[in-house]
This record gives sequence, structure tokens and C-alpha cells, in this order.
Amino acid sequence: VLSESLKSKVSMRVAAYIVAVARVAEAMRLRGWG
Repeated sequence: VLSESLKSKVSMRVAAYIVAVARVAEAMRLRGWG
């Protein structure tokens, strides 16, 4: 999360949200929902 925050120049809260959304999107893709 820290590396994502530094890379995107955003707050830790936003970075954590981005990571969470990415994980959900990946899970959906693996299950064939996307």
C-alpha cells in the first residue's frame, strides 16, 4: 500500500482503497465475472 501511495502521489487511505478495488477486480476476473 505504501508503494502504491508513493507512486500515485495520493494519501494512504486512497492507496488502500485502490489496492482493495484492484483485488476485488482480480477476483472477479478469475471467477469469470468480468
